[in-house]
Amino acid sequence: LHYEGSVTLGGHDRSINSGDAGMKGIGESLCSKVRLTLSAKNLKDCDVFSKSDPMCVVLISSGALRGGRYSECGRTETLSNCLNAEWSRTVVVDYFFEEVQDIRFEVYDIDSSSNNLADHDFIGSAESTLAEIVGGPFCRRSFSLRGKNGERDRGELTVVAEEAEDQSRETVVFALRALKLDKKQFFGRSDPFLQIYRTNDDGSSQLVHRTEVIPRSLHPEWKPFEVPMQQLCGSNRNRNIRFDCYSYGSGTTTHPALNIYKQVSQFVANHSPLSMQKWIRKNGNFIGGCEIAFNKLVGKNDMELPLINEKKRKKKGSKYVDSGRLVFMSVATRRSYSFLEFIAGGTQLDFSVAIDMTASNGCVTEPSSLHFIGGARPNEYHLAIRAVADICQHYNYSKTFDAMGFGAKIPPKNFVNHCFPLNVGSNSFAVFGVAGLLEAYQRCLMSCILYGPTNFAPIISEASKKAASYPRDGSRYQILLIITDGCISDFDQTLSAVIAASYLPLSIIIVGVGAENFDRMNELDADDGLLTYQGRKAQRDIVQFVPLRQFLNKKGMASSSTEGMLASAQLAKEVLAEIPDQLTSYMNLNGIKPRPSTDPFPPPPPPPQSLLPAAPDGSRSPGWVVAPSSQGIGFAAGLTQPYTTTPATYFNPATIPSSCGSQMSSGYGFNIISPQLPPVAQIPTSLTAAAYPASGTWSSVPSHGSIPSGESSIGFMVAPSSTGLGKPEPPPPYRALGDGNAFSQRGTEDTVGGTGRIQPSAPPPP
Repeated sequence: LHYEGSVTLGGHDRSINSGDAGMKGIGESLCSKVRLTLSAKNLKDCDVFSKSDPMCVVLISSGALRGGRYSECGRTETLSNCLNAEWSRTVVVDYFFEEVQDIRFEVYDIDSSSNNLADHDFIGSAESTLAEIVGGPFCRRSFSLRGKNGERDRGELTVVAEEAEDQSRETVVFALRALKLDKKQFFGRSDPFLQIYRTNDDGSSQLVHRTEVIPRSLHPEWKPFEVPMQQLCGSNRNRNIRFDCYSYGSGTTTHPALNIYKQVSQFVANHSPLSMQKWIRKNGNFIGGCEIAFNKLVGKNDMELPLINEKKRKKKGSKYVDSGRLVFMSVATRRSYSFLEFIAGGTQLDFSVAIDMTASNGCVTEPSSLHFIGGARPNEYHLAIRAVADICQHYNYSKTFDAMGFGAKIPPKNFVNHCFPLNVGSNSFAVFGVAGLLEAYQRCLMSCILYGPTNFAPIISEASKKAASYPRDGSRYQILLIITDGCISDFDQTLSAVIAASYLPLSIIIVGVGAENFDRMNELDADDGLLTYQGRKAQRDIVQFVPLRQFLNKKGMASSSTEGMLASAQLAKEVLAEIPDQLTSYMNLNGIKPRPSTDPFPPPPPPPQSLLPAAPDGSRSPGWVVAPSSQGIGFAAGLTQPYTTTPATYFNPATIPSSCGSQMSSGYGFNIISPQLPPVAQIPTSLTAAAYPASGTWSSVPSHGSIPSGESSIGFMVAPSSTGLGKPEPPPPYRALGDGNAFSQRGTEDTVGGTGRIQPSAPPPP
């Protein structure tokens, strides 16, 4: 038996949620269906006398929560003699926003009718996550296919994602009131509510909605409500819909658990939908009902129908007129839009993280501290950051995050600050990538003094300020993650800030770490009704609170890397599950429709970001070295002096950070081998052109040489400029020696107008 609605108790709304399997409940995932369309070009020809006959197989990982095993979820058709394939058969997969879903694409040359893939030639494969595809521009992603042993030049695969067509998104919006209802209680009053039923093809009826109760009124007006079209009448708009009006009890006959003024919320929480329905049938006071075909209602305004009580009519005979009148002030249909439709239309999720830097976390150098770094396992803050940021990063083109701290004394004046950049000494909250977020967190621990108290309001106000600056077109939505170890010191101010934020494109996630009592946090997580403070009511529920300890072992830690991955996946699932609904509720409340996927919001230009301090304008770095690779792109990292191995000092803005290393060619692209690089400038161990950040965080200089596979170049280096790691103007083209060996060049870089200008100190070798 399915129903939804609310009971009003002293101005507080208590939602009555459905037990229907089709609805999302607490702890359940909201699953969408995503259709993948695949194409490929320049496929490797595996046949001798003809071209390959390609087919693509899609496999998806079950995720850490389900064991992480890959399973096949679909195959395209086979195309004959084709090296540039456009498959017409699509593959539909389940999509969960709150989970990391690894996906693999394998392309085979089909040589027989066998379904066993081992019987066919393997062309190449590519791996990604479903979020990377869905969150990319135009929901599209291209991949270079690799052979079984990592061979390149196997072709390029393009994947386009779109939400599978869903005909059930249309909803019906009712605005109803009643006039002159029969009196069902002492003192001439009733406590009326409505139950709406659909009639089934077999003549039975099914409850689809229950309104809130209006206390002591014979002329009630209920809050407007929505019912999914599929649930109300399916595909048959001629289906009859019945509206029954009841009164909650009549004096002493009222069930004690249904005393509307005292214990309604307890009854709702402790009784199933079926038990409530049985009670209403047995003890509820039926006022009257009416029935009408849905298509006669839709689009009508101020239409009235009599509420008839058959028992009363038989008793009174011709004297009976009705038991009141139901007024359909408006009945309209509207299409509700999904989370994926907004993402496909270019909506970007901006992600901010606020870290509790109060003294209650413990001295950062002590292993017992919640901020301790250096153990065999990441601390709880690190785990929480990684769990959420790893997923959210795919829904923002710039891959930048706002990193904030609160509750610490900040140099140089060491005043307590309740909202400061984790990049201490910087005026910007922005950092690049998950690695930059974690590095900023670690550096901050070394430079600030943990203090207190635990104030949330300044952090929420800062996030609200940013959200309020967004254009009201649905192009951006913000998620604020607050990680804390204790109770809120400014609860009233925080409550007020949350209510104000509920009117903005903003969601707040609070993760509790450590073993403190977090009871008051649950008050902000308005699962039992919208927040109110000093007469102001929140527009929607935007807070989700989860204590991390519920995913860890009894000692409050992950005992192994596998358990840590599982805890991280469970945390992400719990805290992110409500984000899609919160985003769509904001858009719907503000009448915002998604842009079409064929014409989404244009990607914003990525801001220049750096993990390293910027050099002042006009400064000159001691030198630079860039080695060409077979891809024609040199990789850059800062050096104070060429070819030194001394780690740089990263905390003095006057010092240009440095280190050195070598790059090794691997087919194309390169692998960075730099064991002496300090953690703040870690470089991916296998960086290819496809993974090269386009934001300007790392600089590149064009080159025209190549390094034979397996050989190392002399070294590499580009000094930072005032925009981070600079955007150097290229010197004269690099040339490779005739025997295929590579060369490097050294020189200086001037920072001019925020752009690094390369000045070669010597001409290239002959």
